[in-house]
Amino acid sequence: MLRSLLSKTRDLGISSHVVCLLGRGPLSDEIEELGVSVSYLGWKRGALPLLQIFELTRELRRTSPDLVQSWLYQSDFVAAISCLLSAKRFPLVWTVHTCSPDDRLAGWSTRNVRKLNGKMSRRIPSSIVYVSNAARSVHEGLGYFSDKGCVIPNGIDVGRFVPCAGYRDDIREELGLRSETPLVGMLARFDPSKDHRTFLSAANRVRAANPECHFVLAGNDVLPSNSPLMAMAREFEVDNCLHLLGRRDDTHRLHAAFDVEILASHAWEGFGLVVAEALACGVPCVVSDTGALSEVLSGFGEAVPEKDPVSMARACLAIMTLSRSERSEMCAKASQYVASSFSLENVAEQYVQLWGRLAARNVLPRLAS
Repeated sequence: MLRSLLSKTRDLGISSHVVCLLGRGPLSDEIEELGVSVSYLGWKRGALPLLQIFELTRELRRTSPDLVQSWLYQSDFVAAISCLLSAKRFPLVWTVHTCSPDDRLAGWSTRNVRKLNGKMSRRIPSSIVYVSNAARSVHEGLGYFSDKGCVIPNGIDVGRFVPCAGYRDDIREELGLRSETPLVGMLARFDPSKDHRTFLSAANRVRAANPECHFVLAGNDVLPSNSPLMAMAREFEVDNCLHLLGRRDDTHRLHAAFDVEILASHAWEGFGLVVAEALACGVPCVVSDTGALSEVLSGFGEAVPEKDPVSMARACLAIMTLSRSERSEMCAKASQYVASSFSLENVAEQYVQLWGRLAARNVLPRLAS
């Protein structure tokens, strides 16, 4: 999302400089290819970012941006302290991408940083951007100052994520399936919070009702070499109709190929980007009713209780039995909904308008994030 926002806001005349708390990562090259300069502060996860606070303070004094935009809890915290220590007070925008209550939030340090951010939220940030109403509700319930909150969703490249019958046929050919084979998929890294077990249990029930159906899983570590995942597939007797594709760069093709997309996550997703991408491709979804997933889904599919494979399978089968006209109408409306609500162009414009108001002018020559 950050890379996409940098690209779109650059087209709107914004000049940015990115400061990364960590070292180089998977997105470093992509961001630098945009012509955006990047500084790395070398923070080690789990350690107190004291050195990074002073280094960011020095970076702010050196670059003197018109506004600072921070991403995620630790960055929000470091940016807040650094802005306080700087000789010049910079407008600061926090961005909150999660909506987990405390008992669902991983790591004591993350929980404590969020509590500190809540206490600082009245005084330090100029604005707090939440990616969903659900995220805003959770955080304001935890003490984040409500008067500074606003919602700007994550953005989708609606020129890339589009309905495409050709992708449907291409993916089935790649998997060695007939063009009419029903295909149900989930795109998520292998992690307990994504709940592949519930997906596979639901797949067993869908397969019992529709023996022609096949299933696709893709994401980091979602490979045939993943022994725990394969053991679950065998347990639920779907290993002979399951395709494990690992990390893919062509997720727009996968989304468009599915008849139904599932997100079984019980992680209290702050937005559910993969759901919005699927809807943009005209694919109805079945999601766990946690976090912002039902908010993003907006009725184009069904939200079911978390860890409930019976309800998940039932909802999936209900979508698969829609008439051709019913499905076509739902798919068209889903794609239009995403284009009007979550397009990258609209999201970038909302950020630029917010930045402009905070910096008290229409065009910002420099931005640190």
